[in-house]
Amino acid sequence: MQYRVMLTDKAEADVESVLKWFSDQRATDAGGRWFAQLMAKLDTLEQHPERCSLAVESEDLGEEIRELLVGRRALQVSPALSDRGQDGSDSAGVA
Repeated sequence: MQYRVMLTDKAEADVESVLKWFSDQRATDAGGRWFAQLMAKLDTLEQHPERCSLAVESEDLGEEIRELLVGRRALQVSPALSDRGQDGSDSAGVA
């Protein structure tokens, strides 16, 4: 089954903030590599969103939150597997 991966507004703002940091550090090549790695990792969620381990916060919040490692950091991933997309695919959100 194909899933649709969507970034939350906060996730998009976080990505922009990280890329700005790389730019401020005059490390745009490293920022480009980080962004390419991020996109590649997010693409893997289209086929296997549940492959990520459950986040510690998942139990406390009472919802399924998973972590996807990108470089040295973990992204919080919330699969919304019951939300059907317009194309009939399910969706997984990244916060």
